[in-house]
Amino acid sequence: MVLIESAYLTVKCRSEKSAEEFLHAFTASSHVLSLFKSLFGGVRKETVRIEIKDKLDILYEKVAKHLDMWKVKRKGKTIIEVYDNEGQLHQQYEYLYGKTKLDYAAWYVFQLNTIFLNMEVLTEAVLAHELSHAIVGTYLGFKLPRRPAEVLARNVDKHLYSKLREYREWG
Repeated sequence: MVLIESAYLTVKCRSEKSAEEFLHAFTASSHVLSLFKSLFGGVRKETVRIEIKDKLDILYEKVAKHLDMWKVKRKGKTIIEVYDNEGQLHQQYEYLYGKTKLDYAAWYVFQLNTIFLNMEVLTEAVLAHELSHAIVGTYLGFKLPRRPAEVLARNVDKHLYSKLREYREWG
């Protein structure tokens, strides 16, 4: 298990390889890693960790500021548990809920202040969506009902990632 601590988050990856793949999920950082690899023949473990920490803190701050929920007294860091594939994520869901049907690639559990993610479908937008659930829950101090929570999370999707979607659709 690899733990990566940022100012606001604790990321739990299954291995160093998972940590590097987690970083690759963020488009801009992939270019940084490619440059490091081409110049130096590889990437040191500490370089990957620093890059993840910085990227996560920037993303967290961007989402919190958009929601106007920046000034919040946090009761500890939000945990992000990263699973290498859909099978591992399904196993965790079954462990937590006793159900085998899983319709999500990621989800947030207020009581655990934890985001559960499938590495195979991870993007910056997916993580921002889940972070919005964590930020809202932490800010309010209680879990919102599902629909209002999704309205706020989708607002983050719409406003922070609409230009990115438009670019991809035209590109």
